[in-house]
Amino acid sequence: MHTWYDLERPARHDSLVFDREIEGELVQLNSETFRELLAWKAMFNFRLPTFPCQCKGSLRAAGTGISARLERALSNHGFEQPISTGPFCKLFDRPDAAMICRATPQGSDTVRLYFASRPPTTAACAGSSASSRRKPI
Repeated sequence: MHTWYDLERPARHDSLVFDREIEGELVQLNSETFRELLAWKAMFNFRLPTFPCQCKGSLRAAGTGISARLERALSNHGFEQPISTGPFCKLFDRPDAAMICRATPQGSDTVRLYFASRPPTTAACAGSSASSRRKPI
C-alpha cells in the first residue's frame, strides 16, 4: 500500500489522503487530510512510546455516533484533541495518557474504532484486556 494525496478532492482546507495499491483496486481511508495523517503518525511514533504500557482493542456500535460518544467520554476524563480530525481517525491526549483511533472503512454495517492507548501507569494495564470488556460509551 502506498499513500496518495489527491489534490482534486478537497477535504477541510486540505486534500484527501488515502492508501492504495499501485496496480490494484484496494483503497484504504485511514486519514482524511495530510495534516491528520502526520499528527496520527507523530502520536503513534513519539507520544505513545513515552508511557510504561499499552492497551489495544476495538470499540464497535451499530450505526453511527461512536466517535461522538467516545469524544464526550474522553473529554469528561480530561482528554483534549490536539488537532481537528475527520471520520477516519481520532487523537486524544492529556499529560498522563494518550489514545489514537482508526475507523473501519466506509460502507461497513458495523462501525468499529481500533485504538491504541497508553495509560499513566503499568498498574492501569495489569490484567486488563480492553477488547474483552464490553461497556457502553
